[in-house]
Amino acid sequence: MEITLCNICKNYLGDLKCQAFPQGIPEQILNGENNHTEPLSDQDNEIVFEMDKKIKDISKEDKKKMLQKMSSSGAGEILSEIF
Repeated sequence: MEITLCNICKNYLGDLKCQAFPQGIPEQILNGENNHTEPLSDQDNEIVFEMDKKIKDISKEDKKKMLQKMSSSGAGEILSEIF
């Protein structure tokens, strides 16, 4: 499983859907262009990324991979604060 910012969000429902986007998470969030710390302009609600408390269960190796992948998108700032 590839770990993305969505995978560690408490609002993630699985199958590329979440409470903010029940019909499907936009590509700009999935590919890391947008770290979803603010609602998108066309979003129907105010739900944004919020760290899932289960993050502590992710291995150090996976955390390291996640930081490397997300650092170029701005999400690295979010992740580095918790790791």
